[in-house]
Amino acid sequence: MILVYAAVTHATAILLMPLDSTFSLQTFWTLVRHCAIATIVFLAAALVDPQTRAIFTQLLLTTVMLFLLLVATLAVVLARTRHQAAARQIVLSITVALMLTPLWLGPLAEVSGNLPLLSNAIVGVSPFSAIATTLDFDYLRSRWFYQHSVLGSLRYEYFAWSGYALTLIAVVAGCSLSAADGKFTRIAHLFRKRVTAS
Repeated sequence: MILVYAAVTHATAILLMPLDSTFSLQTFWTLVRHCAIATIVFLAAALVDPQTRAIFTQLLLTTVMLFLLLVATLAVVLARTRHQAAARQIVLSITVALMLTPLWLGPLAEVSGNLPLLSNAIVGVSPFSAIATTLDFDYLRSRWFYQHSVLGSLRYEYFAWSGYALTLIAVVAGCSLSAADGKFTRIAHLFRKRVTAS
């Protein structure tokens, strides 16, 4: 249920998140604020449901991971796309494609002889895997995924949740630096003028 809540929150936030055609430090912090609101709604919904509220510590880790996923995916697209409609379509398409990676790339792992590097990469790129690691839950061996993906019957390992967190933090930090580039440039010009004047 937590994976379902996380997927719904992720998709809904992408569809409803206000996107600006320009990418600046101000729009980046607006994006961070809206992502925080979306993850708080996710946490509240999960706490209300008696099936999910029992694992509060894991739920907090999941909330942090979902927040990082939202900021990273939306910030990357905003940084690279200048048209609002295109940005929303691109990020939604990429997110859905990545979520379903174990389904559409699973046969490749089977045909290749279940190479550990390939199988782990196919499992690892899905946002579901990032969420599942915080819950210590092997979702690919749950009933639905086991029936629809060949990966459930193969050998694979999830990446560590800390690895996901550090990667997403690095992406978010890179996007924030990209958004602040204009500000840093203005400060640098101002500093150069002061040095020249003296």
